Amino acid sequence: MIPATSRLLAALTFAAQAALAAPATCGLLGPAYPPATHGLSNPAYAAAAEAFKAELDAIVQTGNSSLLGAMYTANVTWSIAVFSSSSSSDDFLFEHYHEAPDLKGSLTAGDGSLDKDTLWRIGSVTKLVTVYAFLIGAGWEYFDEPVAKYVPELAKKGGIGAGGVDWNRITLGSLAGQLSGLARDCEFSFASSSISHSS
Repeated sequence: MIPATSRLLAALTFAAQAALAAPATCGLLGPAYPPATHGLSNPAYAAAAEAFKAELDAIVQTGNSSLLGAMYTANVTWSIAVFSSSSSSDDFLFEHYHEAPDLKGSLTAGDGSLDKDTLWRIGSVTKLVTVYAFLIGAGWEYFDEPVAKYVPELAKKGGIGAGGVDWNRITLGSLAGQLSGLARDCEFSFASSSISHSS
């Protein structure tokens, strides 16, 4: 009979060899697709990009879109750029820029011209990105759950918590959609009601 130490040593040796033979990374679950090829060489992509550019140019010239209807472009500025993360090229697959005539000279960076290097104030767009990332990662089922479930410090006995708000009735979805009924600067009333000042 083999002693227990010898069996343990043999098992550890086998495990070490198996670990060395295993690939370093695991593949993603689901189907594997080849990386996208650079679209500029694809005739179908080139035709779609040209049609999109023609639509944008028509919007600028006529103030009308076949898809969206009337658009007042005199005070709307946009920058559209499409890129591929699988391409080794730094070139955009598509780019289109429009600076509103009523806003000429209002850009804050560079030489004042609108291009790929223009710095933009993104404001509340980050809220959308955060919500979309949450939906992709967690799904819709969490949107109807109360905030107090995830931040129990907000709710006190009976569900009424900081600032006199019933956090058991405010859901993640209502916060994300700015439909919770909370005031804009509600954090200040929370701070004053929940922090005791001692001398």
